[in-house]
Amino acid sequence: MSEGTVKWFNPRKGYGFIATDDGRDIFVHYASISGDGYKTLAEGDPVSFDIVEGEKGLRAENVVPQSASKSEAAPKSEAASEDEAVSEDEAVSEDEASSEDEAVSESEAAPESK
Repeated sequence: MSEGTVKWFNPRKGYGFIATDDGRDIFVHYASISGDGYKTLAEGDPVSFDIVEGEKGLRAENVVPQSASKSEAAPKSEAASEDEAVSEDEAVSEDEASSEDEAVSESEAAPESK
């Protein structure tokens, strides 16, 4: 197995490059990342991998991140952002609810005209 560092990885497109310890840039596709679930890599992650000759040049296979990385935290960060978005929605709902409560209070305080 070879070792290197993730040079860059685009999770939307599902590919990037690994810089080997000997200075080569090796193509990596998300399908080559070991593990279950959402597969991504973060810039600077140390990885080990096999190098194979593909139709378009060298590519990495059996890519294994070497430590807990930013990429493992990324889905959690996205989830946290979703939670924050929900909190903002709830805050809007609370504001709307207070406005409605104030409107009801004002109508109750207004004298009835008969």
